[in-house]
Parts: sequence; C-alpha cells; structure tokens
Amino acid sequence: MDLIIDKGKCCGCSACMSICPKDAITMQPDKEGFLYPHINDELCVNCGLCKKVCTFQNGYDKEKSAAVPAGYAIKHKDEDIRANSRSGGMFTALSDYVLDTLGGVVYGAGYGDHFKVIHKCAHTKEERNEFRGSKYVQSDMNGCFREIKEHLKNNETVLFSGTACQTAALRQYCGEKLEKNLYLVDIVCHGVPSPMIWQDFLKMREKEFHGKIEKVNFRNKLQFGWNAHHETIVIKGNELSSRIFAKLFSKAAIYRPSCYQCIYTNKQRPSDVTLADFWGHEKAVPGFHTDNKGLSLVLGNTEKGRKWIESVLDKVDYIDVTGYPYRHTNMKRPTTRPENREQVWAEYFDKGFVYVAKKYADHEYKSYASHTMEAFLEKLGFSKKKKKTKKGSEKTKESTLKCFTKKTLQKLGLFNFAKKIYKHFK
Repeated sequence: MDLIIDKGKCCGCSACMSICPKDAITMQPDKEGFLYPHINDELCVNCGLCKKVCTFQNGYDKEKSAAVPAGYAIKHKDEDIRANSRSGGMFTALSDYVLDTLGGVVYGAGYGDHFKVIHKCAHTKEERNEFRGSKYVQSDMNGCFREIKEHLKNNETVLFSGTACQTAALRQYCGEKLEKNLYLVDIVCHGVPSPMIWQDFLKMREKEFHGKIEKVNFRNKLQFGWNAHHETIVIKGNELSSRIFAKLFSKAAIYRPSCYQCIYTNKQRPSDVTLADFWGHEKAVPGFHTDNKGLSLVLGNTEKGRKWIESVLDKVDYIDVTGYPYRHTNMKRPTTRPENREQVWAEYFDKGFVYVAKKYADHEYKSYASHTMEAFLEKLGFSKKKKKTKKGSEKTKESTLKCFTKKTLQKLGLFNFAKKIYKHFK
C-alpha cells in the first residue's frame, strides 16, 4: 500500500502508525530528519485504516469550531508562572485546572535524550512544567496516541497540547465516542524545523565550548524580554545565548515540507483552545501589556473550550477581544516556502551544518581552542569595545587594549607576541 506519495501531504503526526492493527507501520526519519510512515508489506493486510485516519490528507471537521471563536488577551496573575511561560502563562492555568479540578493527566512537548523534543505524559505540576515554553522543532509523538486512548477508555481526563496537525490527528484517532474527556490545545504555528538540524546545532555548541549541554531554552524571555528571540544553552554552568537557531527558524528553509501546505492556518481550529503570542496587542488592547513579560492570545474554539477558559479566568488578568482581526499571518495562510529551500539543504548535505549556520545565521564558528585563547587574552587586557560610527550606530572594534595592561605587556616585551596570537585566534 502506498501511504505517502507526496511528502508535502504528510505532517508526521503518527496517527497512521498508532491505528494500524498489525503494527505494520513505523515512523522513520528521511534524509532531512523528518519522520514519515513506512509500511511493512509482509504485515500489512490492506485494511485502509491508515488512510482513513489521516486528517492532513482527508481534511478535518471545521463545524466543531465556532466561526468566530471567543478571544481573550491574557496574562497570569502569578508573576513567577508568567515569567517561566513563553507568553502570558495561560497553558499553566488551563493545565492546572485539568490536574487539580478534573484529576487528569497532561501531554505536551518535553525532552528526551540529548534534548530531543518528544511528547510525554505529566501527572503532576512539576512534571508538567517541562512542557511550558515553545519548542521550535518538530516533536516525536513517542507512541503517546495509544497511551492517550487507553486513558480515555478508562474514563480519565486528558489534556493534549501540540501543533494543530497533532491535535487534529489525535481527535480523529480517538474518535467521537472518546472526545468527552479529551481537552485539546494547539498553538499558532509558523512551521516545525527539522529535529536533525536542532541536534546538529547542539553538537556544534558542545564542540565549540568543550562540554555537554545541561539545559536549553528556545526563547530566553527572562534575560532578553518577550519580544526578543534568543536561544540559551548551559554548558559547565555557563549560560551561552545566541540567535543562530532563531535565525534559521525565522528564515523558514528548515521546516517540514507539509508546513508550506498546512490546512490548519485559519481561525476554525481543530482544538478546543488555541494559544499564541499576542502580537499586535498595542492596538488591540492598548496599555494592557507594557512590561515585556508576555501576553497570551487565547481562543475558545468549541463550547468545551470556552467553558474551560471561563473556569480559569479568576487566575488571570484578561480583556475580551472576541472578533478582533488578529494580525497573525499563520491564522490566514501557511508560511511561504522559501525559494532557496533546496539550496539550503543541498549546502547542508554537501558542506555541513556549520557552513549553513555561518551563511544563513551569521554565526562566526570558533573552536574550543579559540574560545579558550580569547578568554585568556581578555584576562590579559584585550577587550572588545564599542565605538561610534559616523551615523551614530555602535560597531564592535576588535584588538583594543586596556591602557594599563598594554603598558605592562610592553614592559615585559610581550605586547607584539600577544597581539599576533589574538589576531590569529579572534
């Protein structure tokens, strides 16, 4: 059976694998690192369930979502929760309700080995906290669809959060009979980057700084603010921030092919609730968000979703924005496929990730020896200073010295030697 003919028609949700009664389907990565279903013909009985369950190819029931969803601008009243959330903390409020009031479990995107992004189950708030904050890479469903179905069959409540293609797939897989206790949350998604590119980024940073990554943050809001997009990793206890992966993400060439044909980029979402950064809030709710700590746009798409939101409004500050013409492009159309996508991937396969990071993310790759020597020379007095250009902008001036240390090196007869070393390793 031919399940996938055009890769642009497969979002990698794993519903087909999960529904197969013979376990004839496995999800395997292609050369770009994206998972696709592969059928074992010896096990396949041509029942057709895999094709029937595919919402990306067959479409989804838009009638379940309101033509005009209930809309809110929301920020959590607990500043600590808000600070540790990607936007305004609404996911925490919704999942707290499921955990505390409904006694359910929460599924979301967390981390596996070497910060591989995978979906997993949380029974407590502490476990759930790993799901807070967006992960800008496609998540491996990790077999969770079957687990969720078992929870629902046992009359347990489940919250599942993910991209719209994932929530639509789960709803279709579980079926209407099990929907009552299934609470779905999707995010307004630009597209999902390759897990292989993410791993190459991490390996590059480990090689540069000669250590294992201990922690990652895809968007460091605490240090740079909600509006900015800097990723931060921790190696040997040191926080190292950059915009390497952020730039690659924003240029969209490393997305899954199906993202450019996404059928969920509209206001009739396949989930009960939709969450997003509230970009454009300045006009929608002037003066409501002024501290750059994050504001959520929250949409109640179904009757269940609207009641769910209403049940947690006492935990948040909010303004009703129902009917506002939200500016989010990906609620109107899919991300445009970059003209240079094939070129970027060809260069990646031919020259490697470091080359791509340098060319498309302006990354100046330095070996561990270079970083170590630079740190040593900075201790001797070499520093990077800012100088004003004619237009008044700031520009980094290399190879400057603190006067006292320069004189000290000159007296020791080491200045010219140190300068040559610095120029070599900078």
